[in-house]
Amino acid sequence: MSKISLPFHIKEVFNGMAETGGLFCLNDDKFSVEFQTKDSLVGLIKSKINTILISLGDIAEVHFKNGFFRKTLTIRFSNLKVADQLPNQSSGELKVSIERRNADIALEFVSVLELKASEFVLKYPDK
Repeated sequence: MSKISLPFHIKEVFNGMAETGGLFCLNDDKFSVEFQTKDSLVGLIKSKINTILISLGDIAEVHFKNGFFRKTLTIRFSNLKVADQLPNQSSGELKVSIERRNADIALEFVSVLELKASEFVLKYPDK
């Protein structure tokens, strides 16, 4: 399988004072999230680029809402420690915006991620 990368955006970080841009990467059995947060006023203050490796067993559910005006990807985690490392997560759930031009990639990404997460659970039921 080739690598699938999906860019995302979160606008309301730190009560609207910052925004986050990032990339979901799925390569074979590895899922990672790379992101950087910057201030939403001028964009001069930026965090370092963070990379979080997530076990496929920690993914409980993935959903893509392909609305007319807004495209939203929601990932629900089964482990709150994993979700706590990500920006703007709430109760183990991460909601991100996807640009219209990446909607087809998002649909493929969700399908492959759900398949890989299910295979992981079947292969390693104790993890």
